[in-house]
Amino acid sequence: MLIEQHHSGTNWGKIYNLTESSIQSQDKYIDSYYVGDISGTTPYVLTSSFAPSWTTYGNYIFNFYKYANWENEPAAFEVMEILKNGSTVLKIQNSLGFSNLAKFLDIEDNFICTSLAEDTYLLLLMEQVYASQPSNISIILFYKNDVKLIYNKPMFINSVNTNNGKFEMELQSNTVEWLGVNQPANNADLHKIWSDGKYLYFK
Repeated sequence: MLIEQHHSGTNWGKIYNLTESSIQSQDKYIDSYYVGDISGTTPYVLTSSFAPSWTTYGNYIFNFYKYANWENEPAAFEVMEILKNGSTVLKIQNSLGFSNLAKFLDIEDNFICTSLAEDTYLLLLMEQVYASQPSNISIILFYKNDVKLIYNKPMFINSVNTNNGKFEMELQSNTVEWLGVNQPANNADLHKIWSDGKYLYFK
């Protein structure tokens, strides 16, 4: 694991590497999405679209879809497609679905889209939560002309800070059980993802 020194000497693992024009993801930070029996789920039903304001490296559109005949399922969407200049550059689907992030954070959308640097942006999604267990959070990175999924791991999102050009998330990888009022049976296993303006780091 690549280690950098940040936050007063604390060790942080770099989630990905960058070359002059491409993103190099690391498999250890990416779990697979669950795709079960999806017969009869096409054509997908478009629920919303979003066009980010940054256009230096092309015109992007994010399309969010529900599976056909899955309108009673709780997820906000099961399929997400990213188009650049009209062509699909990334498409992900998850039978467990993705949640509306606005239910958990003080935001207006199903996702967070923010800038890390002039040529680097990210899209944050969260899987639908079931049985009070951590669900996968997904980070898609946009760097110059490249787009890649760089993080997909089960975590609760406790907070996200995108103020003043910063990006920092406090995460929790377990469920705290309770013996009674103010009597936790175990401690929260806390983690962070943090950006230095070019890379994201995990601890």
